[in-house]
Amino acid sequence: MATVPIVAAAATDSTVGATYEMGFADGYNQGVSAGRAAGAGECATNPTGCGITFAALAASRSWYGETEANDNIVSADPLALDQGFLAQSYAAEDQDWFYVVTTAQNTNLTLNFSMPSMAVGSLAGWVISIRDAIGMPIAEFNTGYTSVADARVGMDYYVTLGLKGTYYVVVKPAPDALNYNQYQVKAHLEAAANTDPNFVVGFYDAETEPNNDPTVADVITKGVSMYGLINLMFNGVVAGDPSYTWGQGEDDWYVYESPGNEIVRLSFCDREYCSAGNWSVQIFDENGIERTDVSNYVDACNNPVNPPPADGCGGVLPLLSYDEVALVTFNTTSCGASPCECDVDCRPVPEVWNIGLEHAGKYYMRVNHQRRIEAPCAAFALDTDNNGVLNNDDRVNGVFSPCGCASGYSCDITVLNPNITAANINCATEVQTITDANGETTESVGTCPPCSNGTGGGNEAQCNLGCGCAAYGSVVQLPLWDDAEANSVYTSQYNYSWTTNPRGSEITTPSNSTINTDAYTDYTNRPSAY
Repeated sequence: MATVPIVAAAATDSTVGATYEMGFADGYNQGVSAGRAAGAGECATNPTGCGITFAALAASRSWYGETEANDNIVSADPLALDQGFLAQSYAAEDQDWFYVVTTAQNTNLTLNFSMPSMAVGSLAGWVISIRDAIGMPIAEFNTGYTSVADARVGMDYYVTLGLKGTYYVVVKPAPDALNYNQYQVKAHLEAAANTDPNFVVGFYDAETEPNNDPTVADVITKGVSMYGLINLMFNGVVAGDPSYTWGQGEDDWYVYESPGNEIVRLSFCDREYCSAGNWSVQIFDENGIERTDVSNYVDACNNPVNPPPADGCGGVLPLLSYDEVALVTFNTTSCGASPCECDVDCRPVPEVWNIGLEHAGKYYMRVNHQRRIEAPCAAFALDTDNNGVLNNDDRVNGVFSPCGCASGYSCDITVLNPNITAANINCATEVQTITDANGETTESVGTCPPCSNGTGGGNEAQCNLGCGCAAYGSVVQLPLWDDAEANSVYTSQYNYSWTTNPRGSEITTPSNSTINTDAYTDYTNRPSAY
C-alpha cells in the first residue's frame, strides 16, 4: 500500500483554509456594501423610517451667518472670533456690516475672506472696508485686485487697529461687479508688536458756515486738510451785465497766526480729487483787513468816525476793498473737465503754491469761485473834479460818494450845484442888468455861481461830474462737465492743505479743534531740525 507524506497533506489543508477565508471575506465585503447601498436607498426614500429627523441633521451642521438687515452701523452683526461667518450680497446696494471689539490699543486684525463653495481662483465681486467706532474708513480692499490659488481658502487681509473699542468690517459689492455667491469672513485678533500711543483725532477739518468775513474766519491747522464749498448764489445779477448773469460771491474765510519769516506750502485738491471747479484765492495780513473794515470809519449809526484813521501825514486813510489790500491773489487750476497733467489714474496733479510770510501775526485767506479777468463794474463813485481818475480828493470823510452808469465803466452825469442856496434858488432864470465901461447896459439871464470844478454857472444850475468805477465785480467761471453742454454748470467741494517751513505758533481755538488735542501736542513735540 502506498504511503502519503504528512508534509504534503499539511500543505493541502493550509491552501484550502486560506482559500476559504479569502472567499468568506470577499463575500462579507460585498454583502456589507450591497446592504449599505440598499439601506441608504431606503433611508433616502423614507428618512423617518430610519429614525432620521431634520432637527438631527440641522444640529450637526451649525454655522455663523449674517442676520439681515445688517446694512448699517446700528444693525451690524458681531463677529465671533476665529469663526467663519457666512453672508451674501443680494443687490448692488446691499451692505453687510459686522464688528469686532478690541480691549487694548495696537491690536492686529487678520481678516480672512473666502468663498467656501467655489473651487475657483478669484474672489472678485466685493469691496471690504475696515472702519473705526464712528464709521470712518481706515482701510479698504478690493477682493478682485489679485487672484488666489483656491477661493475656498481665500485671502488674508491685515490691519493694525490703533485704539481700544469697536471696529466695523463692511462688505459691499464692487462697482459693476455684483457676485451672488456666498462669501465667508473670519476675524482673528492679537496684540501688535508696536506699543506706540495712539490718539483720538479727526481725519480732516471742514469750514463752518457762516465764515463769510474775517471776523468769523475758520482757524487753519497746519498739516490737516480743510474742506470747503462755495455756495452758488442767486440773489442778484452782475451789475451792468447785459446777459443778466447771477453774481457769485459767497466768500470762505480762514485765519492762520504766523511767527513770521516762514514759507507756506498751499496745495489745493491734494487730499481728494476735486471733480470740477477752480477757485480764486487771496492772502491778507492784519493791516490790510483793518483797512477794509467799515467799522473803523463809521460808528454804529453809520456816521463818520471823528477823527477817522489817520495816515500819519495829516491825511485820512481811505476805506479800501479786499482786492486793493490783498498780498497775493491767484486762480487755482485744478483743471475740472479741461485737459491737464494727470497722475496714473488720469486725475489732475494738485498744484502747489509757496507763499512767504515775513511778519509775525494773523494772516487771512479768502476763497471764492474762480474769477475771470474781464470784470464788470460793481460800484460807481463820483469823480468830483471830472478828471477821469478816482483818487483821495474824490472821497468825503474817506468814503466815495455813490453814483451810477447805465453801462460800461464810466459816464458823465449832472448834479445840482452845491453852491446854490435857498437865497439864489432861481438863479438859472434870474435876469441881471450889466453895465459896461461905456455906460451901456445889457440884460443877462442866469446868475448861478460856477461849480468847484469850473463847470456850470450863469444859467446852468447843474455841475458836470464824472462817474467812474470804484469797485469791480466778478463774472464767475463755473466749470462745465462738457463744453457742448453749456447749461450743465456745477461746482464741487474743494480741499486744501496748509503746511509751513519752519513751523509756526498756535493760537487759541475751540476745545474740539485738532490743534488742542493730545495728538497735536505729540506732533509738535517730535524732534525737528528746524
